[in-house]
Amino acid sequence: MKRSHDVPIERGVPHLIFDIGPVTFAVAGSKVIELIESQDLARTPSLPRCIRGLTNLRGTVLPVIDLSLKFGNEETPTDRHACIVVVEVIHDGAATPLGLITTFVHDVAGILPSVIEPPPPFGAAVDVAYLAGMFQYGDRFALLMDTDRLLSVDELLGTRAESATLRES
Repeated sequence: MKRSHDVPIERGVPHLIFDIGPVTFAVAGSKVIELIESQDLARTPSLPRCIRGLTNLRGTVLPVIDLSLKFGNEETPTDRHACIVVVEVIHDGAATPLGLITTFVHDVAGILPSVIEPPPPFGAAVDVAYLAGMFQYGDRFALLMDTDRLLSVDELLGTRAESATLRES
């Protein structure tokens, strides 16, 4: 007879699951630093539009990104359910915190690598280049972010260059 501790247990990798507008996203728990309440942000005109502003997080300037704007949609509304997910991205070899405006945080769930599927080449609400995969979450799909790609400084500044080009045309 096997004892319970002799049975291999397949454990999922923790992921934070949240909504940005009507789209459900997930980010690896290892990338999440903390969740903070939505707050007033200092807007800097020279920043790309998708960077909604800056806030002070215990003495550190934290850029706060609105991914809805980055993806070409409307600004994410901030109501009582909204919060900022602080994630860590690697920039020039150093860990850099960035905030993401969310409309609702669902859960931290253990996701088995075997349930993560590649995103379809078309039809996703987000450019698949920014995704590490997707998985079924309840009655919907959660899009798994590739945070280092999606939130890279080059990518965010590229958004500013695209916005400037659009204004010039």
